[in-house]
Amino acid sequence: MTEPFAEYDAPAPSPLAAGPIPDLDGATSTGHPRVDAALAALANVADEPPVQQIAPLTDAHHVLRETLDSIGDV
Repeated sequence: MTEPFAEYDAPAPSPLAAGPIPDLDGATSTGHPRVDAALAALANVADEPPVQQIAPLTDAHHVLRETLDSIGDV
């Protein structure tokens, strides 16, 4: 018996997933201070219970959305 979807090739992982993530001291930067701050805030709550991650995740989503939306404005 063959495995279902055996011929299916899974998509490659996103190259962004392996990209630099700012250290808490800011040693690595995306070049966008608000994005760096949002990523640092996520790093600060990475080991916290999920309920404590909600606000930083929501904030990061807003910052990233605003940053991506502004790319067309340049």
